[in-house]
Amino acid sequence: MPADEVETSYTPGDLYDVLSTTPEVRFHAGHLFLRYFRFVDPPSGDSATDEDLEAVYWDVALACLTISLKFHRDVLYPLSVIYAHEFLSLAPHEIEFEDLENAQRDVLEALAYYVGSATPGAFMAELWLTLPTLRRLVGFDGGWERVQEHAWEVLCEALQQVEVLSYPISLLTAAAVIGGILEALMQRYKKTKVDGRGKALRKRDSKSLKKAAMKASCGVRSDIQDVLRIPDVRL
Repeated sequence: MPADEVETSYTPGDLYDVLSTTPEVRFHAGHLFLRYFRFVDPPSGDSATDEDLEAVYWDVALACLTISLKFHRDVLYPLSVIYAHEFLSLAPHEIEFEDLENAQRDVLEALAYYVGSATPGAFMAELWLTLPTLRRLVGFDGGWERVQEHAWEVLCEALQQVEVLSYPISLLTAAAVIGGILEALMQRYKKTKVDGRGKALRKRDSKSLKKAAMKASCGVRSDIQDVLRIPDVRL
């Protein structure tokens, strides 16, 4: 929604805060961006300059970010309002409110209004609520938080490759979460100097820590595959 004034305070709940603390919004926006350009070719030909291409990419990126934020968070009054100028100020070129609205419409039409309902955050929440084995394994102080942090780092990094669209979100999430479990366990074992059974670790190099984490998480990895219906051959 447009604002009466254009000052951005960067207070809790505004766009800056959301982008800094909500990786799911960033991931979903990036995923929408890649999906859009799978169906729509950017401007080409002698008349298309680098500046034109950059403007198109920015318009689509802002549209995808806006759609993602609307999908994951209610931003309308009386809740925490995020004004259009906060999105517009991100672009290096001048863009009007109407341009942002048109860009969102273009993205939605290109994707046949299929924004997507299954997101990594939903899968992570399902895994945590469904699997007592997962809660026992990484239920220590900061354990699940570290798993999610690592998973989001992997997922957002994966968006650097367009091939990420070849894989379902469930598979990407499973792989990222499993990697996060190993990371969280390795950090814990290195700090406590004992493995998940309380047995002292004689070696605490990366290879030995990973081996111990792999052994401890074997059952949970299978459970994750079962819950998300992922065959063994895919992980």
